[in-house]
Amino acid sequence: MSLANLCAKIATRDELDRLLIEQAAEADRLRATLEEVSELAAWHCDDEADEGDDSPRDMTAHVNGIIRQKCAKALTPNAELCGESASPQR
Repeated sequence: MSLANLCAKIATRDELDRLLIEQAAEADRLRATLEEVSELAAWHCDDEADEGDDSPRDMTAHVNGIIRQKCAKALTPNAELCGESASPQR
């Protein structure tokens, strides 16, 4: 590969900054959407819903509780990504 081709493939600092800004904006939109979904599911939910329960008394509350749990998990920063050791999952 020639030096000219290599230089053409290297992103400039401005391009990297622009991509980071776009990535942060997309992460903000995703976070806002997850928070909104969680709020919508909160209208009627069982916050202690267990995914192993196949026939809960109130299926709507059960499903909304699971939706809220999944949103909360997605909104929680991953300790491994932050350089910390995450506790093992059961």
